Amino acid sequence: MTATLLDVQGLGRRFGELAAVDGVTFTAEAGRIVSLIGPNGAGKSTIFNLLTGYLALSSGSVTFRGERIDGMETCRIAELGIARAFQIARPFRGLTVRDNVRVGALFGNRAGRGSAIIDEAMELAGLRDLADAQASELTIGQLRKLELARAFAARPHLLLADEPLAGLVPAESEEILASLRAVAARGAGVLLVEHDMPAVMKVSDRVIVLEAGRLIAAGTPDEVTRDPRVIEAYLGQEA
Repeated sequence: MTATLLDVQGLGRRFGELAAVDGVTFTAEAGRIVSLIGPNGAGKSTIFNLLTGYLALSSGSVTFRGERIDGMETCRIAELGIARAFQIARPFRGLTVRDNVRVGALFGNRAGRGSAIIDEAMELAGLRDLADAQASELTIGQLRKLELARAFAARPHLLLADEPLAGLVPAESEEILASLRAVAARGAGVLLVEHDMPAVMKVSDRVIVLEAGRLIAAGTPDEVTRDPRVIEAYLGQEA
């Protein structure tokens, strides 16, 4: 049986009268890739901010590896083993790729400073050949890999990947997907937010569909693509 890493129950966040996230419940498992999808404004990024402590919950609970983490500081959540790779990479541009990844290795539940951890993270992200390059010299695709490598270096139990494929060409997207599969194959859970639907359906073990802050469907890629609610709300329907 696959171990549940993350158990989210009745998650809610209000901004005044606006319910950005409204009663969302889902789980994420070790070794599995779970994708959150939905139109812009569906609540995906807000959920990531709630899970990592950037925002406080208005309602509900978040349990990670059997421990309630809602209300914890962001740094403590990272120490417990949740790492986030942001859509917009903000590296230390004056440092090399290796030294940027070294910074990521300082954080997380199983973090360390050893060269082996840093090399492993760069290998997983496909950056070993660019270890000595300056971050300021990297392309957009390479910066996305660096963002993932810094998260990998924390050796998380759960990786939150926020639109890692945005703006990439197909070959770059395939490399990122391969990295996510490799991390999951090593036993970590992956929670993915992404708008590239063919990629989501290719890489996901399970897909959670949001609309206006509410969960409207969840299941395997095949199940959600056949769900009439998902077709109407997000995937589109034929005239």
